[in-house]
Amino acid sequence: LLPLRSALEAAARMGAKAVQVDATGPLAPDALGGTGRREFRNLLRSFDLDLAALNVPIRRGLDVADDLEPRLDRVRKSMQLAFDLGARRAVVPCPKLPDDAAAPRESCRKGIDPIPSLLALGAYGDRVGCLVALEVGYDPGQKVKEYFGGFDVGSLKVTFDPANFMLHGHDPLANLTPLEGLVAHVHARDAAGVPTTDPDAF
Repeated sequence: LLPLRSALEAAARMGAKAVQVDATGPLAPDALGGTGRREFRNLLRSFDLDLAALNVPIRRGLDVADDLEPRLDRVRKSMQLAFDLGARRAVVPCPKLPDDAAAPRESCRKGIDPIPSLLALGAYGDRVGCLVALEVGYDPGQKVKEYFGGFDVGSLKVTFDPANFMLHGHDPLANLTPLEGLVAHVHARDAAGVPTTDPDAF
């Protein structure tokens, strides 16, 4: 991996107009104060780049009870950082959704209902002006659409990453259409060995 400045320079040379960075290390919310945030925005401008989104890696999902509140607090701080840096999108891993939204504790992979965490982050996003772009892929697009259809918060959206759908055995093209109106961010990366309805699509 390249150092931050070198990576931004390389992205600019390739003709990129925006980048996604991780909210870790020197770009972690607690590490980047007001001055650092201004300097980073100036650095982006020096390469004629915008920040498309701030990725928030978390070791355990929002459906895991252990240390959940510190994890949510880290996501909230990252959302504020994303707003301050001009991205207004924080990419957060979405847990596998329950089979029955009415009884999530009985069907969720980890046994923990993710809805309160998602609603809390969505409500926070509504307040600070930052979208939560949940990185989906475990579940088909139609299931994601139906699940989020009952949430009365405008800041809960999704990141469409074709590789995520591929890695979990879903056709990315077939699963994009149901997500119409929900996609706030797109992330493209490599994946192989997954079916698609269109053999010429990739």
